Amino acid sequence: MKRSSKASKKDALKDLERVQEEAAEDEESPVGELLTNEEVLQKRISWEGLQKASLISSESLELLKDYDKQTPEGKQQLLDQEGESYAELLLKVLSKVATEEVTQYLLCWIDEILKDEDRIPLFLAVKDAKGKGEEDKGEFPFRPFLGLLRRAGANSDWYIKSRSSKILAILLVAAPQVNTNEAQTLFRWIFTHIKDHRENVSELLIAISALQILLRRDEFRVMFVQEDGLKTLINVARDNMDKQQLVYQVLFVFWVISFNEEIASDFSDEKGLIHDIVEILRKKSKLKIRRIAIATLRNLLNKGKNNQQMIEAGIIRVLGYLNQKKWGDDDIEADLELLTDTLQRDVIEMTSWEIYKKEVMSGNLSWTPVHKSDKFWRENITRFEENKFETLGILLGLIRASKNPVVLSVALYDIGEFVRFHPRGRRIIAGLEGKADIMSLMTHGNEEVQKHALLCVQKMMVHNWEYLSRNN
Repeated sequence: MKRSSKASKKDALKDLERVQEEAAEDEESPVGELLTNEEVLQKRISWEGLQKASLISSESLELLKDYDKQTPEGKQQLLDQEGESYAELLLKVLSKVATEEVTQYLLCWIDEILKDEDRIPLFLAVKDAKGKGEEDKGEFPFRPFLGLLRRAGANSDWYIKSRSSKILAILLVAAPQVNTNEAQTLFRWIFTHIKDHRENVSELLIAISALQILLRRDEFRVMFVQEDGLKTLINVARDNMDKQQLVYQVLFVFWVISFNEEIASDFSDEKGLIHDIVEILRKKSKLKIRRIAIATLRNLLNKGKNNQQMIEAGIIRVLGYLNQKKWGDDDIEADLELLTDTLQRDVIEMTSWEIYKKEVMSGNLSWTPVHKSDKFWRENITRFEENKFETLGILLGLIRASKNPVVLSVALYDIGEFVRFHPRGRRIIAGLEGKADIMSLMTHGNEEVQKHALLCVQKMMVHNWEYLSRNN
């Protein structure tokens, strides 16, 4: 069954979380030495040592030992009976211990507990587990994890970094109110690792994993974008196109952010971002990457100038290829159908004479699809004759007066296309005294302008342009 357009954003997030978990099964661990929860739980912890160090009471010792020896089912029963006590105890002990092995073990317990979303409120209810004389480094339940990230240096344990950032993100997203200070601290930690991505890809993956969780809350999406997060992440993807897991996680972040409609409308303002997403969709064959890229573009559809940028990036051809594949996935097929139908209609509108003339009259030419559409030139070439070749005259005026290399290049290209498609094109240009101005631009300081000036002159001089273009 195709997903209803009225499906809630929460349901969509849940669906892609499932896909993310399934996709992770065919990937190697993003961090070579990273321990799994199962490996951590195989260790034996001397809880009595914590009591001897006066870190826990005898009552706390019994609670920890009792939980440790339980089967998974037994642990669930204990949490059902004494969940609040265990949540507070784990946070208190975690905020005091310095031993790496014990810290790993406690983080593993909390991570396992939080897999059941119904247990998250147990930790959020812990408001003041701070001992006398302790420095205030944040509110509970966030403080222990903030402390671990603060002390996490370049050589610190990757498992501790991974689980601390993950758990902190989960709690911040689920908290009844936005905890701005704690979120900003986590963002700073994430940005530090993202901006150092050339130094340590493993820690970059850990940071982006936490970001994927944190951005499920809309307020945090806004904070991320305000810190130039989009620009920072697309640079990461561009520098690591050979690392498929990293590309996937970056796309996942873009997808989550795209649920904020205001931010989605601004994607086109971030230079090259939509083009890069289309390029990833074209070049990457891995299913989970294509799935998330398609879902992201579907969210961006009909917002701001996104449609135009998708078309300019060549998405119509990409969609034509993808629509020929057998996906066996109703969601992907529905998204592809929507993208194709919408953007093909846009192409028709964007290549109409009225839109084209409006662009020329504005003097602000750019490489919109109309310019390279043979269909447009064939269907509208006689419209150039209107008002004594007014539109053509404006194009010639632009190549004489404009200082913008893009405007010059597009105007030269269009004049060349006029010559190519109009049966009297060369004579008309000569009559408007445009040939000399075109030839003068062959020595322009910009290489693109030079190239298009040369092509335009060739079109004016060669009768069989189709033959020439095939052999260039």
